[in-house]
Amino acid sequence: AYRESLGRAERLLHGFHHSRPDGRSLVSRACGRVDEFAGLARARARQRLADGQQVMTDLFGRPAAGFLPPAWQAGPVDASLLADSGLRFAVGFRRLRPRAGPAVPLATFTWDFGPIPWLGHVGAPLGLLLRLQPGAVPVVALHPCDEARGFLRPALALVRRLLDTGHRPVPFDALVPEPACAP
Repeated sequence: AYRESLGRAERLLHGFHHSRPDGRSLVSRACGRVDEFAGLARARARQRLADGQQVMTDLFGRPAAGFLPPAWQAGPVDASLLADSGLRFAVGFRRLRPRAGPAVPLATFTWDFGPIPWLGHVGAPLGLLLRLQPGAVPVVALHPCDEARGFLRPALALVRRLLDTGHRPVPFDALVPEPACAP
């Protein structure tokens, strides 16, 4: 069940601190230790989601609908933690995971892979590879450093190609079925 969602802003929780100073894994070091939720204990992840939702509510009058973890690393955040935090879905690099129901395959195109600028050159080819997933929804993730690193122009060209081939922007929550109403 898709809803008409254009014309309104979508609020996503994108971590709380956005950093993991003690991250020692290869992924953590490669992404500049911004994989905040990787390595967190479940109770700490629950608290960070709750803290983030409180900030969202204080600032915008409503909590976030979804969770997009920093560096795409959700750590222990699963369906039950999403539900506990009032979140309907989590956005991963390869799929959108609703609290309930089947995952939606995503083909993410991104050029920011952390502090190593040349890794941005894998963004478009990786997105094309992910497009091979049946039913994959293209996602274009732009970051502030994309312009300085020379990736903004190719990213915008990709957006133009997607639009020219009939794709239309939709917020992530439009890909998640409405929760069933209790009788």
